[in-house]
Amino acid sequence: MSVKKTYLAMPFDEHRRVFVYLPSGYRKSDKRYPVLYMYDGHNLFFDDTATYGKCWGLKEYLDARKAQIIVIGVECSHEGNERLSEYSPYSFYNRHMGRVKGKGKITMDWMSTELKAWADANFRTMPEREHTAIAGSSMGGLMAIWSVSAYNHVYSKAACLSSFLHYNHQKILRSLDHPYGADTRAYISWGAEEFSSRKYLAMGTAENLNAANVLLKNGVSVYLNQPVKGQHNEASWEKEIDVFMRFLFPEIVEKG
Repeated sequence: MSVKKTYLAMPFDEHRRVFVYLPSGYRKSDKRYPVLYMYDGHNLFFDDTATYGKCWGLKEYLDARKAQIIVIGVECSHEGNERLSEYSPYSFYNRHMGRVKGKGKITMDWMSTELKAWADANFRTMPEREHTAIAGSSMGGLMAIWSVSAYNHVYSKAACLSSFLHYNHQKILRSLDHPYGADTRAYISWGAEEFSSRKYLAMGTAENLNAANVLLKNGVSVYLNQPVKGQHNEASWEKEIDVFMRFLFPEIVEKG
């Protein structure tokens, strides 16, 4: 029940913190564990590393459940719009943010190949697809839904919270529209209080439902969740942990 911090070389000419949660009993056995990879790793476990001073409380949840799972979270860039760039599969323009160059494919490729290879070599993982999941929120949620699609041979499960689906929405839908491996699962959520008006809530709801419908059409098991009081922050996403963990890893959580 510990979180290790290390630094790994990213494909952006810099080293980035990687947070690794090791479950109860890890050091006293030779057991292997399923793995959940997550974007925005700095926001998961500790308030003092979280961007806005409040983390997901993921360690406390996993400890309380004695969940037998390894979680690996990678920190994003904090320079200017670089997080948006690293976590967007496509380039886009916004009048507030300006031009954002999509480097999401580079990020996703690195996480799904080099990071996973490092994790499998250094920890007792269950490396098979059926034991591997990806998750994130906001831009990280977009990356999670895109990762389980583009790298479905690596990930069989995804938790996509408050996914930023607005820009390049049609491109994203087209990228999701293909056959998936057996028992692919996707948890998709968006909070009712994330949006500034009923109009934008309706738009956000439609975008999430569109993505869900494409996945459902292709045989993916989808869990839709719209928390009534859900907001776009870590405190709200913390309340969803038990919901998506029970959907993605029911055997892990129930045993815990």
